[in-house]
Amino acid sequence: MPRHYHSTAAKCPYYKGEEPTLIFCAGPCGSETVRMSFRAGKPARIHRAKYCRAEWQGCPIAKMIQTDKQDG
Repeated sequence: MPRHYHSTAAKCPYYKGEEPTLIFCAGPCGSETVRMSFRAGKPARIHRAKYCRAEWQGCPIAKMIQTDKQDG
């Protein structure tokens, strides 16, 4: 299994790492990992720049985890 890169620029507390077309995040329970897969090209870079490295509160994964923590 290839290792993924961990960006020091990531601000999201749920960020776990990345590959060119993948982003790995903590899951809602904390013990699992959510893997977001993007098509080759810009989509993954755009998501990382917008959510992982900046406004992480707006990320759909972060919203899901926050909602789950509030409900639980």
